Amino acid sequence: MGGPDSTGCSVPTFRGVDGGARLRFGQRWWIGAVGTLGWSPEVLEGVSRRFWSVAAQGLVSLAPRASLEPLAGVELGVAGIRDSLEGGNEVTQAGYLAAALAGLRVGVAGPLSVSVQTRAVVLAFGSDPPPLGDGLRATEYGLGPWFSVAAGVILRLD
Repeated sequence: MGGPDSTGCSVPTFRGVDGGARLRFGQRWWIGAVGTLGWSPEVLEGVSRRFWSVAAQGLVSLAPRASLEPLAGVELGVAGIRDSLEGGNEVTQAGYLAAALAGLRVGVAGPLSVSVQTRAVVLAFGSDPPPLGDGLRATEYGLGPWFSVAAGVILRLD
């Protein structure tokens, strides 16, 4: 991706952690906020990458009283990717995030449950990446689909 002066030929993969808080309304609806911090284990052309995002989240329970509770939802927010050159130069590109998600929540004991979610994400970054240094430009991320899988523990406080 990007022109001949951009780093890398493809968009890197990221590993990371999610965290957030949700409020449940009635048996069916949840709203909340979720944040992600990630990093790429790949160093392409001397450039390492870190990822962050913050999003508002809305979920609906498709079977609110089931022991295995299916969830569907959407997220809207902002994201950023920081490209870091080994010589110390860094640039951050910020963009927008929209996601559709599906998941399962399973009660474990009392207020404790676990969940697994998959997200189909669209990230929209600018198409003109900033200079990174040494004649290189940051990776061009542009507009594109991403995919994530997350597992978590939920503690209900009611």
